[in-house]
Amino acid sequence: MLLPLWLFLCFGLLCSSASSAGDIDNCVLFNEVITTSQGIMANSDVYESNTNYTVWVPVNASVSSVVLRAVDANNNSLGLWEKADKVCRNSALYRLDNQRDHIFMANWVSPNSTNITTVALQAFSINFYNAATFSSLQLGRKD
Repeated sequence: MLLPLWLFLCFGLLCSSASSAGDIDNCVLFNEVITTSQGIMANSDVYESNTNYTVWVPVNASVSSVVLRAVDANNNSLGLWEKADKVCRNSALYRLDNQRDHIFMANWVSPNSTNITTVALQAFSINFYNAATFSSLQLGRKD
């Protein structure tokens, strides 16, 4: 029996979207997320386009990885996180090798756009039990 054409097309779209979503399947899943006010820091809280920012996230011996994001006011991912172990869902995953470090450091390059007024730098510090601690830092344009 032949499948109706619309069913065949739906199946084809489902297969193609599943094969292109390989990175999504390999993301870290959080069992819980705790928000903290003390967390992500940057070398500046002023947003400028096409600028390299140094970002620090406090970690401890139980943190196995850090996920970083930079989003605009509409929650769209922006810029480029350098030297990430994996790019996943428009975020950057960094696995921690040295559990003795107390500060994790990464570099983010802001996009070359003048339309952006604020950016939120977001950090998820993930422990060995897949519980994440979330922190965020707002960068705003200088008036």
